[in-house]
Amino acid sequence: MSVSIWIRLSFMMMLQYWVWGAWYSYLPIYMDDTLNFTAFQGGVMMSMLYFASMIAPFIGGQIADRYMASERFLGISQILGGVMMILLAGQTEYWPFLILMFMWSMFYAPTIPLTNVICFQNLKNVERDFGWIRIWGTIGWILSGFALTYWLRLNPDGSNCMKLAGYAGVVYGVFSFCLPHTPPKKEAGKPFAFLEALKLLKNPTFLTFMIISFVVATELQFYYYLTGPFLADLGMKTEDIPAWMTLAQIAEIVSLIVLLPYVLPRAGIKMSIAIGIIAWPVRYIIFAMGGPLWLIIASLPLHGLCYVFFFIVGQIYVDKASPKGIRNSAQALLTFVTFGMGMTLGGVFAGWIRSIFTSPGIDGGDPIVNWTYVFIVPIVLTVLCALTFLVVFREPEIEDEPEAAQA
Repeated sequence: MSVSIWIRLSFMMMLQYWVWGAWYSYLPIYMDDTLNFTAFQGGVMMSMLYFASMIAPFIGGQIADRYMASERFLGISQILGGVMMILLAGQTEYWPFLILMFMWSMFYAPTIPLTNVICFQNLKNVERDFGWIRIWGTIGWILSGFALTYWLRLNPDGSNCMKLAGYAGVVYGVFSFCLPHTPPKKEAGKPFAFLEALKLLKNPTFLTFMIISFVVATELQFYYYLTGPFLADLGMKTEDIPAWMTLAQIAEIVSLIVLLPYVLPRAGIKMSIAIGIIAWPVRYIIFAMGGPLWLIIASLPLHGLCYVFFFIVGQIYVDKASPKGIRNSAQALLTFVTFGMGMTLGGVFAGWIRSIFTSPGIDGGDPIVNWTYVFIVPIVLTVLCALTFLVVFREPEIEDEPEAAQA
C-alpha cells in the first residue's frame, strides 16, 4: 500500500469522527441553556442518529453496492449533511430542529460503515493496517473537542458546535472525491443479511450476550447525553466541557493499544467483557456521589475502558462464536441491537428519567435536577447486567469446525 493511500484513508477517518464529535458532547448543554428544550425532547434529539442507523445504512449500502462508487457517495452525503448541520445551527424551535437533525442523521449514518468498506477494499493487509487507520477516528473526535473549546472561548455561542461540524462536513465531502476509487460491486449485498444470524440466538450464551448488550447500550446514553449538563451543574465552565470529555477518547486509545492486548489473552473473553460491564456502574456510582468535581473528571476515562472491553471484545466474541458464512451478518445484528435499538431507546429513556427527577427552579429559576437519583437508574441496571453476565455467560470454546459455534 502506498503512503498516499494510507494518508488519505487516515485523514478520511479523522474527518469522519471529527464531524460527529464536534457537536455531540456540547449539544445537550446548548439544548438546555439556549433552546430550553425539555429533557425528554433532548433525549429524542440525541437518539436521531441511532434511529437513522437502523434505516440509512441499508439504503446507502445498496446505492454504493449497485450504482455509485463509495467515495462519491461518501462525498455527496457529507456535503449534504454539512449543509443540514449549518442550517441546524440557525434553528431555535423544536420541530424544525428535530427535522433537520433527522435529515443530517440520514445523510451521516450510511457513511459510518462506508468508511470501513473503503478501507477494507483498499488496504492490502486489513488485519495489520486497519486498526492504525481507525485510531485516527478517535484522534479526530479528540481534536474536534479541543477545537470547539477554543472556539467557544473566543465566541461563547453554543451553535458553534453545529457550525464546526457542518463546515468540517463540507470540507470532508469535497476531500472524499480524492479518496481511492472504490467502484460498486457487481453483486449487491442483501440489505437484511443480519437476519441470517438469528439462528445464533438459539445458543443461550449468545442470547444472553445480545440481551445484555442491548441493556448496556441503553445505559450508555446516560453518559453521552447527560454528562455535559451534569458537569455544567457541578460548576464546570460550559466552554471547557468538550475538551475535558475527550479524556474518554484518550483512555479509549490507551485501552485499545496497551490494555486490551495484555488483558484479553490472559483473562479471556468472559472476564474481559465483565471488566467492561463492571466499569459502567463504577463510573455511575462516582457520578451519583455528585462530586467533588476532580473525582468526576478522574472517572471520565472509565468510558474508554468500558467501550473497549465491552464493545470491542464483544465484537471479537461475535466473530469467534459465529460460523464463517454468517460472521458479517452476526456483526450486523450486534450493531443493530446496540448502536441502533439500544442507543435509540437509551436516549429517550435517559431523557425521560432525567425529566422525572427534575423539579422547577425556585422563583422561576433554572430547573433543578437530582443527579443522584438519575444515575442510580443506570447503576442498578448495569449491576444487574454484570451479575447476570457472570452467572450465565460461558467462555466460548472455539473449535476448528465452524459448525461447532452453532451449538
